[in-house]
Amino acid sequence: MTSTARATALGAAWNYGAQVATVIVQLGYAAVSSRLLGAHAFGQYSVALTVASFVTLLATAGLPQAVSRMPVMEPARLSALLCYAVVIGLIAGGFVLATAGLWASVWQVPGSQSVLRWLAISSFFAPMLALGTGVLLRSGQFRRLAVVTFSSNVTGMAIGLLTIAVPRTSAALVASPIVAQSSSAVAAVVISRASFKGRPRRGDLFHDIFYSFRLTVASLLSFAGGNFGKLALSRSFGAVLVGHWNRAEVLTTVPFYQVQNALVQALYPEFRHDMASRDRAQRVWADLLGLVFWLCVPLASVLAVVLPVAVPLLFGAGWSGVGSLIPVLALYAGVQITVFVLVSALEVLAKFRWIWSGHAVALLVNVAGGLLAIRHHTVAPVLVALLVGSLLMHGFHVALCHRAGLIQVRVLLGHYLGAVVFSAGLAAMALVLVNVPALAVGHPAALGVLLCVVAAALFIMMKSLAKLPVLRLVKKYRVISR
Repeated sequence: MTSTARATALGAAWNYGAQVATVIVQLGYAAVSSRLLGAHAFGQYSVALTVASFVTLLATAGLPQAVSRMPVMEPARLSALLCYAVVIGLIAGGFVLATAGLWASVWQVPGSQSVLRWLAISSFFAPMLALGTGVLLRSGQFRRLAVVTFSSNVTGMAIGLLTIAVPRTSAALVASPIVAQSSSAVAAVVISRASFKGRPRRGDLFHDIFYSFRLTVASLLSFAGGNFGKLALSRSFGAVLVGHWNRAEVLTTVPFYQVQNALVQALYPEFRHDMASRDRAQRVWADLLGLVFWLCVPLASVLAVVLPVAVPLLFGAGWSGVGSLIPVLALYAGVQITVFVLVSALEVLAKFRWIWSGHAVALLVNVAGGLLAIRHHTVAPVLVALLVGSLLMHGFHVALCHRAGLIQVRVLLGHYLGAVVFSAGLAAMALVLVNVPALAVGHPAALGVLLCVVAAALFIMMKSLAKLPVLRLVKKYRVISR
């Protein structure tokens, strides 16, 4: 187990390193582009990107996962999947082109139509990128994938800024994702070309497509739950609010999704060892979920407090509405990583009825939140529904896993409770620090007391740092040296 943990950590480190570097560059890209274009343009772009992501999900869901769980990667099997990816990419791109006007009407954002038509290019390349990524991950080529990911994203953002600076329209925003996705797809397939040299064999292809189809159902439920509220807001408030939501996601859900993506990509092949026996899962899953929760939720709690203050510095004037969306979106993003690590484990074990049921619970909550938002003309129900739906889905999955003997629920709840208490303390300290200027003017005595409390809390925290449960978990599995 320790060697597996170390290898998994190394793979996640390469993936996450590329994602972190991309996020850092992306913040600069977001800061510049947000000053060149207004909220309305980003709202049009966000609607088009959401629709294109939906089509891409239909075209790619399950391809990298099908490769990751293969006991042996056979060239004949992979070459058949490559042919399938090309065909499905053509269908996806054509569908986006043909239905762009319909989607713009559904979202009631007419300007998104021209943006969406350009994104048909990304829809074509998406299945090939998914397959190439799956092959590189399954063969352990984390470093190569990291280099391809980072270089393609940076090139896309550089070209994107040049494109935005000239016409300054929402359609110009598509240059970055199109360049990044197409170049990544071509590079991933070229690097892994030796894996596709066999003559296509149809028998295994149908098996892989069936597995992909079941994952697609889960992905559709997840997508609907995550985006129904945004659709409700678009129809109620228009493109400007959707643009603010898009900028809030750049600071919250997008970086955490990069973490989630890197972690799940590294873990997915390892979960195949739990397919034959529950013993390993019962020993490891509670600690794994606890470790992920400890690493993500405290960071999310601090960002929920700090980022609203940083929005004017990052995006400039005119983006004040972003700050009110950030706290809940940050917490949702931090929790979501743990939720989907467990979902990925259940996918490998083919527990699709469990997965579908959990996503259905989250979808119902988000539909209720969206309908309340439309009725009362407020954003709050959508934000609350995102977080509550995610927590309920995770609780449902944990209960099923406990009943099946896959998770030690007492151990898991202990990890979660400790992380929540620690996160609340960090958030409270961050809240004091970001309000120092205001307190210094109006309540200097109260500020002095609060700063003394924060200093004492930091001192205690530093003295007991080695005893934190998260470090015990890290050392237990020798992810770092003792």
